[in-house]
This record gives sequence, structure tokens and C-alpha cells, in this order.
Amino acid sequence: MSPEEDLLLSVKQCLRALNVPVYDFGQQRPTQFPQVVVSLQNEQEQTDIKVMDYFLGTVAVDVYTDVANVGQAYALGRQVINAMQRLELTEWPARYDSSTMRKLSDNSLESRPLTRLAYLFDIFVYGK
Repeated sequence: MSPEEDLLLSVKQCLRALNVPVYDFGQQRPTQFPQVVVSLQNEQEQTDIKVMDYFLGTVAVDVYTDVANVGQAYALGRQVINAMQRLELTEWPARYDSSTMRKLSDNSLESRPLTRLAYLFDIFVYGK
């Protein structure tokens, strides 16, 4: 399994432990909230990984809730941060580096007003 696949699968598995639906970016999803959407923001060429000691993977995690439940969004966001800081990959050694977050108003899902906490997590993935 490539480091990117391991990173993405491990993130989804880690976040599913929060008992919230987790979806891939672009995947069709229901209008039930809260929910989490995950995507890998940068990818390395497979040939580059064989000669690199590590790469910095950036994972986007978006937490969506109804506008009326902003408190729920922040509570879930704290759980996401705590889970990501303890993330362990299945096959590749990795270490949490840093994260950023922006609060956004979003109406991309059936024009429904939502609160979106958009996180970016930087994770160092090391060669074996």
C-alpha cells in the first residue's frame, strides 16, 4: 500500500471512531448532520517516495453541521483534532506536525445553510 493510501485510510478509520459518518471528498452524501468529509490535498509521485526519507502529507478534514448547531461543530472539531494528533498509520511510520482551521458558511449541499469547519492537517510520513 502506498503511503498516501495508508494515510487516507488511516485518517478515515481514526475519524469513524468518533461515531460520525465519514465520506470521501466528491462522494455523494446524505443530508444528515453532523458529518465529516476527508481528502488528501497533496500527492507525491510514487517514484519519488522510494528515494525520499519522508514526505509531508496534507489532509483536509471538513466538519459539517446545521447552522443552528455551531457548538456541536466546535465540539466535534476538538474531537477531530485530538484524534488526528494521535493518528497512527497501518504500514508507514508517521508523525503529526500541525493543523489549521477556518470556519465557513457553506450551502453546497442542496443549497442548505451549513456550518463548515475546514481543517488542514500536516502529517509527516517516513520511509520504511
